[in-house]
Formats: sequence, C-alpha cells, structure tokens
Amino acid sequence: VASGNAGYGMMPGLCLLSFAVLADAAIPNAQQHLMKNGVPASVLMFRLNAIGGAAGAGGLFVSGEVFRLAAYFHHNPHVTGKVVAIGVSIAIAVMSYTQIIKECGSVFAVTVSTLRKTFTVAISYVLFPGKSFDMHCAVGLVLVGAGLVQAEWISFRRARCKDEKLPSVL
Repeated sequence: VASGNAGYGMMPGLCLLSFAVLADAAIPNAQQHLMKNGVPASVLMFRLNAIGGAAGAGGLFVSGEVFRLAAYFHHNPHVTGKVVAIGVSIAIAVMSYTQIIKECGSVFAVTVSTLRKTFTVAISYVLFPGKSFDMHCAVGLVLVGAGLVQAEWISFRRARCKDEKLPSVL
C-alpha cells in the first residue's frame, strides 16, 4: 500500500463501526420499551427476523446475487442443511437475547452480549495459538471488563435506590 493510500477505505469502516455501536446501544433499549408496553417477546423476535430476512432477500435481488446464490445451492446441495442449521441457531440466539432483555433489562443484555464476544476472542487465542497478545490487547481487555463492572454497578445502584425509594445520586 502506498503511503498516500494508507487511509483509503478507513472512513466507511469507521462509519459502519459507529453505526454498529449506536445500534448496539439503541436497539435493546427500544426492544425493552416495546416489551414493557405489552409486545410479547415472541412477536418482537418474529418481527425482527422477518424484517432482517426481507432486507437480506431485498439486498440479494437488488444486487443481482440471488441468481448466483441459487446456482451455488444447485451445484452444492449439501450446503442447504448447514444453512438451515445456522438459521435455527441464529433464531435460538435471537429468542434468548430477546428473553434476556425482557426479564433482565437492556443493560444486562448488552453486558451478556459483550461478555460473550470477549470470551469468543479469548477462546480464539487459546484454540488458535500464534496470535500476538500484547499490552494493547491486555489493556483493552481490562478496560472492557472495567466498563462492564461499572455499568452493572450503576444499574444495580439505580434499581436498589428505586426499590428503597431513596434518591439516586447517579
């Protein structure tokens, strides 16, 4: 890569990452709000999967890749079972996540999600050795852990103050 092109393509990536962070914060809170207003978790999950499926199918049609995908499935029929298994596992994950939001709240759900992602990264270092684990990785891991502990502590304090009818100082 030439030195003048080092940042090429970085802006779309930063924009997508920023959008993902905002969505990760907003969507569980919106889902919790909907469920508090009487929308059942199963209906919410169905709507979420239907919208995602329609958007995915629409993207395939608009891009013209639907024909390539159909040809791939035609030439590799063994892939169909794997795709169905992945779909079922994603449906179970979405159902579980929606239920966590309903029963424990959005902050706890995001904490569980972040812990899952953290453990996934840690396990990849164990299962696939040879990756460098330097001071930056260690500091990042500590900061993520500290953020999770702080978020849970604040959430716990607010809930306790609400239950005891004490004024919240947070």
